[in-house]
Amino acid sequence: MAKPEIKIADLRKIVNAILDQIEATGQKTVALEQNFYWDVPEETRYDINAQPTEFDIRSLVDDWDCVRFALDETEEAIVDQMIELAPILRYLGDTLRKDPD
Repeated sequence: MAKPEIKIADLRKIVNAILDQIEATGQKTVALEQNFYWDVPEETRYDINAQPTEFDIRSLVDDWDCVRFALDETEEAIVDQMIELAPILRYLGDTLRKDPD
């Protein structure tokens, strides 16, 4: 059986469509009401046969600074910035799902 694949072009369309829909509601910003969050180290993140015993504390503010660096410095985004972007997108989803507006 072939492994599932994600087409980058499809992912881009999905993310753009989601963000466009959010902006269409008038939502232009999301406040970072929370900063710190738990993260499972990469070495154990995808090993479902072993329960993680170590957790890292990370910062959404630091993640945002790293992601924004590419935009602010007109540098090309690098793959490592996706690691910082993922928790921001999750926080955005968690926050907007709770928001009654």
